[in-house]
Amino acid sequence: MSESEGRGPQLFPIQALHRHDGYIAFALESDDFFRPSFSIRADALDTMFPEFRSRLLKDSFVSINSSYCLANRETKALYGTPRHKIDTLRYLCACYCDIDFYKINPQRTFNEALKYITTLCEAGELPWASVVVNSGHGMWLMWLLHDANDPTKAHYGTWNNNPNDHYQLYSKINHAIGKRLAQLGADAAARDGARYCRVPGTFRTDREKEVRWTIHGKGNLPYSYTLKELASFFAIAPVVVRSTQEREALGEVEKKCGNRSKAWKAAARNTLAAFVTLKDGRGGGFDEGCRNRAAMLYATLLHRNGESRADAHRAVLEMAAQCRRPLSKSECESAIKNVYKHKRGKFKTNYHHMADTFDVSPHEAEIISQAIGKPFPPASRFGEWKPATTQSGREKKQANRQQEIRTIVRDIEVLGATPSYRAMKGLLFARGIDASHVTIKADYKALGIISSGTANLSRISAARSQQPDLALSAAC
Repeated sequence: MSESEGRGPQLFPIQALHRHDGYIAFALESDDFFRPSFSIRADALDTMFPEFRSRLLKDSFVSINSSYCLANRETKALYGTPRHKIDTLRYLCACYCDIDFYKINPQRTFNEALKYITTLCEAGELPWASVVVNSGHGMWLMWLLHDANDPTKAHYGTWNNNPNDHYQLYSKINHAIGKRLAQLGADAAARDGARYCRVPGTFRTDREKEVRWTIHGKGNLPYSYTLKELASFFAIAPVVVRSTQEREALGEVEKKCGNRSKAWKAAARNTLAAFVTLKDGRGGGFDEGCRNRAAMLYATLLHRNGESRADAHRAVLEMAAQCRRPLSKSECESAIKNVYKHKRGKFKTNYHHMADTFDVSPHEAEIISQAIGKPFPPASRFGEWKPATTQSGREKKQANRQQEIRTIVRDIEVLGATPSYRAMKGLLFARGIDASHVTIKADYKALGIISSGTANLSRISAARSQQPDLALSAAC
């Protein structure tokens, strides 16, 4: 066992987590605003990390898994603006669990929680964690994943050659870990692949504590597992190959339909993709209370997308086996019979009804919105909410650029100066954002920022207007 040492952002623990050539996303938090800021290719960390280190000193986060591209779809650049989402993941680096032990017992300390976890590991009820993170308030556990074909690399292929199934297995494992640690305060919603964890060695301002990562393993190597090994440990059945209509729905959700008369097909495809994404995010099944409605809706959506009765029957049974408690075979057959034989597929399938039926959280709604490329709402009990996915590409770029400008101005104003438009252009370019000085001028105006150069000109103009006119002598 080794503990990260020294102060400030530490590179070694991040390299132990990210063993690949994908993009690692970093995010910053200020004034309760969480902002993905930049991504660095894992194979460029040694050379690029020192340049960005000063930006990660406090309230900074690093992605647990990695993406294949940047925000502009670039795949060759060494760094840039992140595009860290479920649909861009390429490498699964670690399964994880976010434990808020203080919510269950406010008197429990970090060491007491760790002792409880160690007891579970020694009893064989939990695999040994590779990384233990003291976040300054709670705890994170990570189980490093390696590829079955190359143990030196992270698990490759979140979606490749097996659409959604690697990710679904990953989600199921995270869910199983959370269930075993529920009594300790594990976050049940923490199971998706686009999560961030606090950067090792950084300072957490709200608790005034340093974030520490401790790496566990044998000898000089941390504990590492394959997805199949962890699935076997938690007795999670392997996912069967998806039906034809599911694969098409997941692969074509953002495809435009050129014929308006076929819009119903696009709507049915998108709704199926939304349901499947929600199902996968919940470990392949649903909790007691909505299992029968899930089976009926699933059968209805498969039927509307032209799936055969036999394949739909197999898919519903597969989902039923993953429900908590498992749904019986007779209940599944009843749902299939109602839809395929009696044509009772009048089940409501609009997004709002689905969100309320399954109590979709805002976080789940964001993931579904990313997957289908269209806004998907959370349950109505969460009130008004707009997923970030509904922003246009231009709006996202503008919001990201203006946030970077705020950060730069806040840091530089300490020196008593605000950068000019052209100076800001260079500072933004160093952060992977390309914008003209005219665009930056408009951003300054929108943000109410006045550059030092503009302020000086205003003062000169005001001074001139206050000067009395010179009296000209009559004699030349």
